[in-house]
Amino acid sequence: MKRIAIALVLVASTASASSPDSDPSKGGDAPPSSGPSDARNIGIEQVDKDKVAEEQATKKKVRFEGGATWESHALFVQNDLQGSAPDKFFLYYGGYFRTDLFQHNRFEIRTGFYQRFLADPQESGVRMDDVVFSYARIVPLPQQFRLSVRASVLAPTSFISQKMGMITAPRLTLQGDKAFGKYVSLTLRTFGEGYIQQYTAMEGGAPNPIARVGGSFEASVAMPFHAPLSLGAMLYTGYTWFYDATGTPVTLTGYPSGIPRQVQVDPQFDHQPTQQSYGGEIYVGYNLPSLAGVKGDVHVALANGDPSLGFQSRLHDGVSHFYLAFRNTAQVYGALTFRY
Repeated sequence: MKRIAIALVLVASTASASSPDSDPSKGGDAPPSSGPSDARNIGIEQVDKDKVAEEQATKKKVRFEGGATWESHALFVQNDLQGSAPDKFFLYYGGYFRTDLFQHNRFEIRTGFYQRFLADPQESGVRMDDVVFSYARIVPLPQQFRLSVRASVLAPTSFISQKMGMITAPRLTLQGDKAFGKYVSLTLRTFGEGYIQQYTAMEGGAPNPIARVGGSFEASVAMPFHAPLSLGAMLYTGYTWFYDATGTPVTLTGYPSGIPRQVQVDPQFDHQPTQQSYGGEIYVGYNLPSLAGVKGDVHVALANGDPSLGFQSRLHDGVSHFYLAFRNTAQVYGALTFRY
């Protein structure tokens, strides 16, 4: 099968679910098979005449790809985590299947599940993530630019979505990629999504979200002396609108990616409807050699939140704070991805 560079979660995954989309869906729109890769698939492919000719010869064929990801997360702070204690060490397993129709049209389904090692009595610590369905239109542009437009919806199969009374969450993502020569790649994403739910509050009384907008910026550099090895960084911010936020703070564990953790009442505004979340990471990536058509990559990061763990809110105890590495989201994580 022909390889198509992909992102993880954006940031998901989930997807959450999703790249840094990636995502409750994880990760973002991956660029097509030539040109700069996404931040989670670090290497940058060099376009040559033979490859262009091959793509022209196969552009009308239907292409398929499947992949799986294993992530391991560990918080820097390992004690006195209170509600975040289940996140001090956890695993995430994700998978996806996609098909490309007529070269620039992509349909994809992805999902995953969490494995936490601190769970309620009689629970295994394993919980399903949401299932995300998406369609993307990828548009190559002159001067090594690329634009992709992705529309997605989710099936609320995760524990937290069921607690929220989630029906679905439509999302629209715009992504632009720019390659500078053979080694440098920049990616800018912006997205908006709404939450279609049965209730204004989740089970337990925490306010449900209404909508969210946000974006991320990523830069990666492939090492000239060894192209499979790359370094990169990502920054993320988002704004979430809630129903009446004067009730119980949002649960700290398992909330859809990007929705702020630790929502608190602002004493100046009894009905604070909006929360800003933020995060980022620096990472090292390595593209593994291909074996029997299976390709893979390794991603290791120091991060302040990510699509699997969620991101941090700026509002704590009624006061707006910004922490470079907040204790409940500062982590080290690794991701191993294989695709065929």
